Amino acid sequence: MFARTKKITSGDKEYHYLQIVEAYRDSGRPKQRGVASLGRLDLLGDKLDGPCC
Repeated sequence: MFARTKKITSGDKEYHYLQIVEAYRDSGRPKQRGVASLGRLDLLGDKLDGPCC
């Protein structure tokens, strides 16, 4: 599992969300699926401990 940011565009605004993602293989092909969404990066602010994104 790893952390990933996802960019969402709404009109002229951009929002970046932090997600926990799991990597797996389906029929021998690598895929990823979101396990949890931790919220918008701008709202998380100082709540993150380590280096991120």
